[in-house]
Amino acid sequence: DTYLGLILTYVAYGLPFAIWLLVGFFQELPHEIEEAATMDGTSYLQRFRLIVLPLARPALAVTSVFVLIYAWNEFLFASILTSFNTKTLPVVMAGYISDKGIEWGQMSALSTMMIVPGILVAWLSQKHIVRGLTFGAVKE
Repeated sequence: DTYLGLILTYVAYGLPFAIWLLVGFFQELPHEIEEAATMDGTSYLQRFRLIVLPLARPALAVTSVFVLIYAWNEFLFASILTSFNTKTLPVVMAGYISDKGIEWGQMSALSTMMIVPGILVAWLSQKHIVRGLTFGAVKE
């Protein structure tokens, strides 16, 4: 019943998806650019930080948005692992459904609050998301 337990669960569940998604992007990066940096005398960490990460920025943006949306809307683990001290917004929203009826006003307000961060993140990283989704679509 702690946030740390929930965070570790989300990391354990979201990490394989993020790795699976990013492996495809990293395999599509042109190796010639990295080889040229090696010829210029850069170390492995310098190549990764100065060459690979800027090229992979769209992939990181897409993966971040997908993992964020999953973790933000996840209900199953949150309902099992939380009780009174820690609750996520989907669990709180489910609490508005009772045997006496559904509290539509509170549920609508909370669902609007839940949608806003996802829309904001997607809007702010829109350029990278579009570029990341089309990355590697055309083979030369």
